[in-house]
Amino acid sequence: QGGLTEAVFWKPGKVDISPKCSVSVNLGCMLMARETADGLRLIVSNPNQLAESVDIHVQDSGIDQLVPVDFPKNGFAGSSVEVSVSR
Repeated sequence: QGGLTEAVFWKPGKVDISPKCSVSVNLGCMLMARETADGLRLIVSNPNQLAESVDIHVQDSGIDQLVPVDFPKNGFAGSSVEVSVSR
């Protein structure tokens, strides 16, 4: 289990979580990631509330996964969304 990685993306980008794990996003957002015993825990938000969703691409130990995340709407817009990605 790794430490917490935090990233602010102003545009599409990529961050390394560990030597074998990286996360890419298709638009600007805020992201927190932590490796767990069985995968990766992601917390993502879009504080400017301009997007309805984000596509997160996880590369972990040679396995690629696309994780689409829908952002909350209306009174919850800008709130964080937590997702777990299994290995």
